[in-house]
Amino acid sequence: MNNLIKSTIGLLLGCVVLLAATTAWAAKPVSYVADPFVVENNPMLDCSWFGMGFWVLGEWITNEYGKYHFDNKGNMVMINGFNYLTEQRVWNSTDPSKDLTGEDVAGRAEHAHFILNFDENGIPTQYKESGVFNKMVVPGYGQIRLDAGQWYYVYDTGWTLVKATPNTSPTVEDAFALCTYLE
Repeated sequence: MNNLIKSTIGLLLGCVVLLAATTAWAAKPVSYVADPFVVENNPMLDCSWFGMGFWVLGEWITNEYGKYHFDNKGNMVMINGFNYLTEQRVWNSTDPSKDLTGEDVAGRAEHAHFILNFDENGIPTQYKESGVFNKMVVPGYGQIRLDAGQWYYVYDTGWTLVKATPNTSPTVEDAFALCTYLE
């Protein structure tokens, strides 16, 4: 009986220590909303694939919000966030007057979810994003998506794409529709 009491007390003390260690493992996440930033003159599609002599260039405002996660020492270990585009415009690189712009073209903002992990030195190690980040409506054709799906990168001396779903890039039909409209 004495050994049973000792082992029960030992088990209870172990549970208390484990519970205390678990609560001390990480600081509470902190919510954030990043300042929107503008992406300008971004090359999006090479229309020479279809015998057209121009690129589709784009600009938009990127918005981001989420939570910063920390370890028990206060080091950031992860960002769990969302990003989306607003005020999008795309145009023909050789004739900027041939463009698509406005909310009707860009549609409602779509959210892409991302997770960025850091090592103990604050160096990014992994990045994963999924969702629909960029879509628009081409008059006479309909809705197209330019960036959708899931991407997974690891960082060593630079970012290396490890895995991506097949639908991360626009379909040939969607790319052709956009290039034809802007020609």
